[in-house]
Amino acid sequence: MRHSWRLAQTLALVLAVGASAALAQAPELTVKDAWARMPLAPQNNSAIYATLENPGATARSVVSVSTADADRAELHETSMEGGMMRMAPAKEMAVPAKGSAELKPGGYHIMLFGVKKAVQAGDQLNVTLKLSDGATVTVAATVRAADAGAGSGRSMPRMN
Repeated sequence: MRHSWRLAQTLALVLAVGASAALAQAPELTVKDAWARMPLAPQNNSAIYATLENPGATARSVVSVSTADADRAELHETSMEGGMMRMAPAKEMAVPAKGSAELKPGGYHIMLFGVKKAVQAGDQLNVTLKLSDGATVTVAATVRAADAGAGSGRSMPRMN
């Protein structure tokens, strides 16, 4: 009897450790196709776009961004108000469970103010996304030339 009690305790401990290991290995938010607009003079500002994918069973939210490549980075959202396009900081961006969300021109995006280094097409700008659960995700965005095609930064609409 004592032997089966000890076996049951050991089995319970193994199951508990396995369950916590599975939770610790929850699927990460992944970033695909990250790219940045060529910084615009004279302020040297840029924007980063990408697709965020969440393979997990729980919704995730981006709540802030940071970078060493610019004076400041902010999560922004573009909207139409009174027939004018407006850009403003966003408090968060939800990424649904088993779904995706886009950082794209005319929608959510990451603004980089005062890019600190001279960049050329093909260079990378790096940002870190902070999620509501405290996790972080690093994004390496490839800079696209201003004439690389539609949506590439050839012309940035005037924002108020």
